Amino acid sequence: MYKYLALMLVTIYTCFSLVLPVLFVNKLVFMLMLVMLFIGVVFGNVKVITFSPFLIIIIFLYSFLISMTTGVAEGLRQQLMLVCLSLLLIYYIKYTDVCMDSVALFSGVVLSLSTLILFLSVVFEIDSLQTVFDNYGSIAAGSRDVGNGVQDFYRLGGLPFLFISFSVVVRNLSLKFDFWNVFYFFLISFFIILSSTRSVLVGCILILFFMFGRKHIILSIYLLFIALAYLLVKFDPAGGFFDTNDFGNAIKIKDALSFLDWANVTNILFGEGLASLYYSGGRGYFVAQTEITLLDNIRYFGLILTIVFYSAILFPNYKKLAYKVDGGFYFAVMFIYILMSMTNPMLVNSFGFIVVLWYWSNVLNVK
Repeated sequence: MYKYLALMLVTIYTCFSLVLPVLFVNKLVFMLMLVMLFIGVVFGNVKVITFSPFLIIIIFLYSFLISMTTGVAEGLRQQLMLVCLSLLLIYYIKYTDVCMDSVALFSGVVLSLSTLILFLSVVFEIDSLQTVFDNYGSIAAGSRDVGNGVQDFYRLGGLPFLFISFSVVVRNLSLKFDFWNVFYFFLISFFIILSSTRSVLVGCILILFFMFGRKHIILSIYLLFIALAYLLVKFDPAGGFFDTNDFGNAIKIKDALSFLDWANVTNILFGEGLASLYYSGGRGYFVAQTEITLLDNIRYFGLILTIVFYSAILFPNYKKLAYKVDGGFYFAVMFIYILMSMTNPMLVNSFGFIVVLWYWSNVLNVK
């Protein structure tokens, strides 16, 4: 009974964090899980299976403290400091033996269906539904260049999480080929394509080749080369990955150049603090957060602590080699997700840390 309650709470927390993060539901459930975790600690039932959450919280706390001496976006600073506390849920998840693969798959289906509702609300001009998404979520709808034409896109803020759901489905298909796994595969794939999010599309291609490559290494490398070459040719002429005329790419390039102007030895080593401001050449004003997560983290934490931060995520327990669990599947998914996050703000937030919890819960399973 208690395990089912925990599974339900983690699932509700994940779904609302992906679809309607501004609504109070995920925060209420989060507090409830923390209380239950505290009770487990009091009765000695919770084991410290990793120190990574504490290490990351210390990094964020250091960054929070030094940011008091610099210009910051106060709201974002408080939000980032609070969101890192969600990593403590790994102890609750392991204590209650919640299957995070099941949570990831179910939440991916909910996110896909929510995207369908968003699509219908835009197409049929259902203002009441759009208002809900606008007020309590993060949405994007419009059109963009995708090679030789223009494609409409519809996505919710938690869309990158579908990469995790997609990866879980691919793994499930490799173990059992049945109707539901095939259905989930096409459902999630459709809404990933509908989102027109290039980093997620590339991530899905990479994990497909990783799964195939575990049995057919040489052939998968060859096919991966062909697929990536096709993507570069397909997308690049009309505003693809590296086209400086593409609006998004132009902003990222100018932000990177602004980072170089900001950088000096002291800043690079120690950072300027959580949500610290710097001048964005891509936007023409001071900002605290850009789409280049890696550079933001260096600005917040400094280079050394940024390396520690990513290491704490990828290697939650030095005694258990994460890259050997399930043939390296979970490590590969997390590593690809981190690569995707380098140019998209999809790691240091509520759903990004849920991805980290999913990863930790699986790689810490090995005795």
